[in-house]
Amino acid sequence: MKISSLLLTVLFLSSCGQIQRVLDGTEKLPAQIDNTNSEIKKTNKNLDATSETIRLQKLDTALSEAKDPKNRTNLVPIPFDMMIACKIAAESFTSDEVVLFMKNYILKIKKQQSADSFPAIDDDQFQYNRVADYYMIMLIAGFLPDDTVKEIVTKEADQGAYQDVMLNILKLRYDFNNSMMLKLAMLGLDPATRDAAGQYAVLDKDVKLDTLGKIEKAMEYNDKVDYICNLNFADKIDVEFEGIKHESLDPRMAKANWQIILDHAQSDYKATSFSKDPATNDKEVQGYTTRYNDLMDRLRAKISGT
Repeated sequence: MKISSLLLTVLFLSSCGQIQRVLDGTEKLPAQIDNTNSEIKKTNKNLDATSETIRLQKLDTALSEAKDPKNRTNLVPIPFDMMIACKIAAESFTSDEVVLFMKNYILKIKKQQSADSFPAIDDDQFQYNRVADYYMIMLIAGFLPDDTVKEIVTKEADQGAYQDVMLNILKLRYDFNNSMMLKLAMLGLDPATRDAAGQYAVLDKDVKLDTLGKIEKAMEYNDKVDYICNLNFADKIDVEFEGIKHESLDPRMAKANWQIILDHAQSDYKATSFSKDPATNDKEVQGYTTRYNDLMDRLRAKISGT
């Protein structure tokens, strides 16, 4: 009995020692957790700082490229050489940054100079630079992510400090997506020329909506036009630059565009497969046809407003 009691006592004391060591370690855990959390926060802060530095460098480089004369040589009908730089800039801007940037450039383009100023208002290079800046801000407005545009509208529509700039940005975005990308690039139409029946003049008859991707891209551009046309202040959206011609915003334009896209898709598209295997060909054509019919249903729904 004495031996058994002694063994139990030793075991108990040994266990108590282990438990105490565990408890001692546990007491240190909060400090260790705090240190770990602090390190994680420090790491996240460093990552955020690095990410912000990269964003600003990307933005600065993109704007430098957009302003580089070599990318402003050919502006019409579409300033292709500026597009990539302006897209990167648009996607790198915060909503606050782009509003201030656009405000400064809109004022710069609008500013009239006196006859004795240098360069003179009729100086060819000065006017060319104005037009190049106009296209730059149009591309940036057009390429802004939808969330950025909605954030600007939320901040400025209700008597915001930069409400006038918001209206200008929306008009530039409307012009980019409606005239330049949808009418010119996707449909081959002249957005500035219509006949008595309201039909747009054809600039390039070889431009067709002959793939599902082209139809979807045309719809994507008009979705952006649709958003602007359906704003309850659409009739106030405008921007004017002396000597730079553009049409006023038409709130009915998006609906008219849906019909144009439908008409072109119906006449241009034919489901075809590149596969040389007859069975695979038939399967792919069937799948393409299903997708096409779904797009046509979506377009008809847009037109009917359902």
